[in-house]
Amino acid sequence: MARSRRDDDALVRDALAGDATAWDDLIARYRRTVYGTLLHLGVRADDADDLFQAVCLKLYLHLADLRDARRVGPW
Repeated sequence: MARSRRDDDALVRDALAGDATAWDDLIARYRRTVYGTLLHLGVRADDADDLFQAVCLKLYLHLADLRDARRVGPW
């Protein structure tokens, strides 16, 4: 569960500014969604862990490229 009341736009902005808590909160906010999607697709739990990590890395690498930071969820 996400610990922050900040919206996605604020979390992205703060994470890009180096706020590690904002990054942690952003990942916590979408953890269940990503895992749920992977498991719904039939991915095994141990593979879901690896794929979740890959999704987080891809988001981290492209965080500054988001056109609309309020749309992290659909991304």
